[in-house]
Amino acid sequence: MAKMGLNQIKIGNFYNSEEYFSVSPDTSKKGTVRYFFTGDNLSAALNMIPAKIPTKGEHHHIHEQFLLVPQGDGKVLIDGKKYDAEPGFFAYFPPNVPHGYDASEATYTCWNLDIFYPERLEYQKDNFYRILASGKDPMEVMITKDTK
Repeated sequence: MAKMGLNQIKIGNFYNSEEYFSVSPDTSKKGTVRYFFTGDNLSAALNMIPAKIPTKGEHHHIHEQFLLVPQGDGKVLIDGKKYDAEPGFFAYFPPNVPHGYDASEATYTCWNLDIFYPERLEYQKDNFYRILASGKDPMEVMITKDTK
């Protein structure tokens, strides 16, 4: 059996962003919770979005993204179009494709899982809270290996 370095296997708990949303000036996101985990090459975010939370509209980023909705409902916005998101819905967004999530008409709290490649370094706990302390919105800052 080959010996594996510590950077090859990661175990532990997601950390959650509840503290961020409790101090964020963006009151439209109150009640939203995100759990983050970042590996060597990809990141995951488990999102809990309460029903009736409006969208901020579409956004885009340099990351490829898979979205899976295992529970709840809402609308996924992709490049100006809306799609009904119910349990089992999934989508893939290539880099820089505008997308978003709208729970403003949702009946149930939505849980969704985002997987990003390459990793979102702004989702690493230390970076996340450092960005927050600087007065910036960690959800709107992108850190890459080149800018870290």
